[in-house]
Formats: sequence, structure tokens, C-alpha cells
Amino acid sequence: MMANPISNSQQRILKVMLSLSGHEFMGLRTSDIAKLNNISMTNASRDLSNLQEAGIAEKMENNSWRLTKLIPKMGLLMLNQIEEQQTKLDNFKNNYTN
Repeated sequence: MMANPISNSQQRILKVMLSLSGHEFMGLRTSDIAKLNNISMTNASRDLSNLQEAGIAEKMENNSWRLTKLIPKMGLLMLNQIEEQQTKLDNFKNNYTN
């Protein structure tokens, strides 16, 4: 039987990352992140350090944490791709309907 490929620590860090969303201006303190995710302060600190190393999270001057511009930039890239594909689809449709 195949071992479970789900990693609890990887799932935890993803939840920490998601909990930062919507807090870009004021950020969240490490203790808030720990409470939100029902994890220890040690795990919250470790996860935030790993997210920082990956360029996903950053510590603010007020010692709170927020997402960097990396995730929003990824969203904008996705929207640009959708718009490009929509333009191609519109052109294709126009070729067959006009």
C-alpha cells in the first residue's frame, strides 16, 4: 500500500500563508498567526521564516507579517493569460461568425 503523500508540515505552512491574505497593510503578529492556525508559536515562527526565505512573506516594521508582492503578481500574470486567451477566442469566433 502506498504511503500517504500528504505532509502535515507542508499543509501547515500553506495554511499559514493563506492566513496572511487580506492583512497586507497592518500584517499579523506571529501570535495571531499561531492562534488562527491552532499551532504553536514555534511552528508559526518556523513557517514564517520559511515563507520569508521563499520570498512569500515579509516582516514589517511593526514586527507583523504580510505577504510580499509575489502572490499578487502571480494573480496578475494569471489574469493577463486569461485576457490573452479570451482575445484569441474572440478572434477565432469572429472569423467564423463574420
